[in-house]
Amino acid sequence: MKQLLKKISSKRKSLNKESNNIPRITNDTLAEHREAVIAKGKRYKYPMQQTKHRIVIISSIILVALLVGLSLFTWFQLYRAQATSDFFYRITQILPLPVAKVDNQTVLYKDYLTKLRSSLYYLQTVESVNLSSEDGKRQVEYQKRNAMNSVLEQAYVDKIAKERNITVSDEEVNSFIKTRVSGQESIASEADYKKIIQEFYGWTAEDTHLLVKDQLLRHKVVAAVDIAAKQKAEALLAQLRQGIDFGALAKQNAANDTINQAGGDVGFVSLSSEDPDGLINAANALQPNQLSEIITGANGLFIVKTLEKRADAIRFARLYIPFEAFKKDFEELQHSGKIQEYIEVPKSITITS
Repeated sequence: MKQLLKKISSKRKSLNKESNNIPRITNDTLAEHREAVIAKGKRYKYPMQQTKHRIVIISSIILVALLVGLSLFTWFQLYRAQATSDFFYRITQILPLPVAKVDNQTVLYKDYLTKLRSSLYYLQTVESVNLSSEDGKRQVEYQKRNAMNSVLEQAYVDKIAKERNITVSDEEVNSFIKTRVSGQESIASEADYKKIIQEFYGWTAEDTHLLVKDQLLRHKVVAAVDIAAKQKAEALLAQLRQGIDFGALAKQNAANDTINQAGGDVGFVSLSSEDPDGLINAANALQPNQLSEIITGANGLFIVKTLEKRADAIRFARLYIPFEAFKKDFEELQHSGKIQEYIEVPKSITITS
């Protein structure tokens, strides 16, 4: 019993001694105690932070690898395989990828594909060409060159337009489309026109608007840069007003134009015929033997003389002065190495029927 009491007493003394060794928390020791508790907690916190940090690093590496892989795949498909599928066309619409450069003016891949895809769509849906056949493959290569030439020239048009502040308004585009619709009896409305464009070329209404805008801008730029053609037309008009024979003057300025070579007489033309250059309307507004002012067409300047008029047709002669300056300037760019193409497209290819 005495031994048991001694053990109990000894244990109590030991506990009292340990309790006396526990530091008391006071205002002076509060900060020190807090740091000690935090230090103990860091043993559990840091391993978790390191794990999260490692996950972020690995995820970032995987994401970068995927982006690099996708970029390389896209580059190969567009610049080597020259894919034309909807998927890669959408990519070019999102990303401003270049396909060429003209005198430091970038040519976008999407513009090239818009032209090419519409031509291929027409061949498949309207001409029923099998693009996988030998003849079909040749036609694809031919259309690639046509599409490339078209966007290269349009890029040069855009460059000149910016330099000269030449623009085309939406009103001009809409007016052009309305004129095309009204000039064709088979098309009842603009909706029908856009439907036909969609069926033949696969263009949306937005595509049609942009392409017409490019076309009209080209007409304006080509006319603006050809000062020589304008001066020549003014000189010819002055001679005609002085009494020089229209047919003789047309033959003297025939160049490669067969109508000029025949004296300019185009014969009777229906008033409902398509009139892209406005010659029929101009001639119909005149009386027989009257001369028009200089008319600016898509590819040159015209002077019209009305010969005979009927209720539904008109006969007139026209003198044509082609635009040549833009073509010469563009050819000089080609010869001087200022045109770069980033995909391999045949320089020229002939399609035999």
